Amino acid sequence: MKASGGKKGKKGQKRQKGFSTCADGLNPPNGSWGIVKARPTRQAAISLNPPNGSWGIVKIQPSCPGDVPVHGTKGRTLTIPQLPLGGFKGAARCCRLDFNDPPTAVGGIKVIWLTVCFAVALAACTNNQAPQSANRVAQYSAEFEQVISAGRNEAQVVVAFFSPPTPTIQKKILLFEESYGIKVNVATLSAAQFFSRLDAERAANKLSMDVRISGYPDGRQLAKLQIDQPFGSLPEAEAAGVEWIEQFHPLREVRAGRNMVIYRGHGWGMVVNRGLVPPEQAPKTWKDLANPIYRGKIILFDPSISGPGCNLYHFLTDVYGSQWTNEFLQNVAALTRSPFQADKQAARGEFGIHVPSSSGTLVSLWSLPEPRPFYTVVPEDGALMIPSTISLLKDAPHPNAARALTNFLLSKEAQQIEADEPGGGYIRSDVKPRVPELAFHVNAKPFPGTPEKFEWSDDAKHACEPTVNALKAAGINTGQ
Repeated sequence: MKASGGKKGKKGQKRQKGFSTCADGLNPPNGSWGIVKARPTRQAAISLNPPNGSWGIVKIQPSCPGDVPVHGTKGRTLTIPQLPLGGFKGAARCCRLDFNDPPTAVGGIKVIWLTVCFAVALAACTNNQAPQSANRVAQYSAEFEQVISAGRNEAQVVVAFFSPPTPTIQKKILLFEESYGIKVNVATLSAAQFFSRLDAERAANKLSMDVRISGYPDGRQLAKLQIDQPFGSLPEAEAAGVEWIEQFHPLREVRAGRNMVIYRGHGWGMVVNRGLVPPEQAPKTWKDLANPIYRGKIILFDPSISGPGCNLYHFLTDVYGSQWTNEFLQNVAALTRSPFQADKQAARGEFGIHVPSSSGTLVSLWSLPEPRPFYTVVPEDGALMIPSTISLLKDAPHPNAARALTNFLLSKEAQQIEADEPGGGYIRSDVKPRVPELAFHVNAKPFPGTPEKFEWSDDAKHACEPTVNALKAAGINTGQ
């Protein structure tokens, strides 16, 4: 038994003065995908569909984020050798990165030299300066327009995400910054890190964070501790005539007397490798996963920490009992804390089944050519329905900017960005998904208890203790 987090990129590229170098080996059997990071100030998140020279997306983040299309070729090791540090005015816009063949060798590593064209934005943009408001016209009540104006005066909003923002979320952040003139600063913090930092900041009376974007457990814990506050009126959530996917209605928790707002939702199922588990042997339900034919084939999101694995453990144990859970755990070959990487590992054939897999993690895999090396299973006994929520922290330093951002994330424009990604977690019914078959949270029935039954997760630390004991009993080491 081993914990798994996916393959790492290659290291050791030469650096030139004034430039940052970033590289990653992206050569799985059926195409290339992965994350490329450049330090100190560049990051590129790559999702490529190389076999037919198709287009992908690279996120370039100097002072502000932006989208850059990329043209790729199958079977290459991708290296971005030169990205200038500093000196950027504005975000990367409408840019093209061209692969020039043939690749050259530098330090024994094949590289593809990229030419980067930056269309410079008119307004200056730095980490400490809010972007200028663009073409947004007043569309809300005078009262909420005052909130937006006050938020612009606050200049920024600090968002504590549970996991790094996906490219889809980054697109929405960029559009918000451009439209509202409010800078979004991101801190990526696990539940333990977030509450530890929040406790320290509150004790010092120096709160830096404004909102927490995570799942139900953190939101309900904040409500239980009475360290969140109401958002007040959010015009997009209250607009007449707007229909929502009911299990993910943004005011579902507010109507129950709590403060957090739902802004995304995902259904969770399985990603199955076509070679290791042929479709005729596919599990049809969650209950089937205890079948011995899947022994040693399952990679499971670590249920000993707050997250989808812990959710899965509780929901399935509640319905099928602890004996079933013990039999299921006997089939687990590895644990992961990266659902994105685990999906790719299943697609590459390193494991037969990844559970639970969210439709939202399948973006890069869905670009692979058919017949794809994997298929998805939405269990007949129901998909896990798990919302993403936003909580406004008590005494937040930028409350108006936080309200403006939250309202924007519920707008049709922002929700359509979500729907445009395969498996995107949109919750408005008036947007159109790009890949309807990946809209698990819309098409599938909910597994019993989801998403309502989250009382067990009000205290994420203690909620996952039973899973640690169950994993140890199954001979699975979690390091705890």
